[in-house]
Amino acid sequence: PWVAKNPDDVRKPEFDTSRFNVAMWQKLDKLVRYAREKDVIVSVIFHLDGPDPGVDPFNGGKKKGEGYTDYKAEEGYYKYGVSRLAGYSNVMWDETNEWHLFRDEKWVNHFGALIREADPYKHLMSVHGRGDY
Repeated sequence: PWVAKNPDDVRKPEFDTSRFNVAMWQKLDKLVRYAREKDVIVSVIFHLDGPDPGVDPFNGGKKKGEGYTDYKAEEGYYKYGVSRLAGYSNVMWDETNEWHLFRDEKWVNHFGALIREADPYKHLMSVHGRGDY
């Protein structure tokens, strides 16, 4: 979702989290519109495989208390994604995949609340790796 200094290097892409990759977001818009035409719900998974090298530009896979930075840049990402896609009737939010491998419960609750507050249409939400939410 961001511009990368090394886009072909999956281990060290060096994402610039201050700049979104607009072309990627435009492709996602097109995909969600197409899916809506086919009556398909799209699960927007904001974060996948957080502990893997090169995947988490916010803290390198560290949990809160292990050198985790503040939430500001990450909040901007979630707010942008929700703002951009909330107008589609066929989306649901998936905060992250297997949160317990790279984040703590405080983070999960914080970003779940942020998504809920940012979404004027109150789409269905989930988070992988948690029994109840």
